[in-house]
Amino acid sequence: MFRGVLEMENISKHEYDSMVCPFVTGGKVTGEKFIGRGEYIKRCIRKLKGRNSIALRGIPRIGKSSLAIRLLDIMKELEEEVIISLYIDLSNCSSFLHFWQETVKALEAELSTDDSEMIRLLSVVKNKADSYETMKDAVEKLFTYTCRQGKRVVLCIDEFDSASSVLMDNTAGPLCNFMFMRTMMTSTREYGLSFIIVTRRSLSSIESKADGGSTFDGAIETMPVRGFSDNELSEFREYGEKHGVFLSDEEWDMFVGQAGRSPFMLSRTAMALLDSEVGLVSKRRCTTTIRRTTRILTDC
Repeated sequence: MFRGVLEMENISKHEYDSMVCPFVTGGKVTGEKFIGRGEYIKRCIRKLKGRNSIALRGIPRIGKSSLAIRLLDIMKELEEEVIISLYIDLSNCSSFLHFWQETVKALEAELSTDDSEMIRLLSVVKNKADSYETMKDAVEKLFTYTCRQGKRVVLCIDEFDSASSVLMDNTAGPLCNFMFMRTMMTSTREYGLSFIIVTRRSLSSIESKADGGSTFDGAIETMPVRGFSDNELSEFREYGEKHGVFLSDEEWDMFVGQAGRSPFMLSRTAMALLDSEVGLVSKRRCTTTIRRTTRILTDC
């Protein structure tokens, strides 16, 4: 028997069902539920503060997007009056033009400005730029003006794998789109724009698939995002105990052996333990739950 996978012997099923699950198994992980990644954060923040851009690359469900959003929040907290943090899911954009229109809508929402020139420049991007050349010119003028007003923009582009289709949708050709993105991220003193790119594949393979050549490798540092380290596993265990999941060392080894070091798999398995029943859970039951969860996720 577990010492108490759940310390909830006296809780009713209704009360348990109404509780907010402490483990996130879908969507972005924020707030106190965000665990670990301290070394990544130190390295990335150092790069972003130095006006550089970064790419977070890793397998699905390894926590790239959650890390990116955490970085946006930290950058904004560091210099609230200077840093504007924006998040764009590229898979929701249909074209190069659409991407910049959505980016500027997000910028406008953050600025809440009554500056007439800023309003005019925002409007041009949103409503009047209808070709590669007009969009390129409008975006350059907008971010040049924003930078001169003492603002820096940190733009997270999630699902960048979609760039192989999104950024090739215009008559100027995909190479122009990728080269323009490179120009924006390398001319930070002029445009005040840093990128956090979230991707599963290498940037060069995404560009090559779009017949755009490879122009990013020298402009952005790629940081591989891997599973939890031993220290992060310890943090996860402490977090679980804080929310009622108590495992002996032997049980913990079995838990990690089945779930691995993936934040998603660890959270999914922990949630399965909480969901299995209210009260004590047998060791045999726990093993079955973990194996069933692992098998289901492997088949997805």
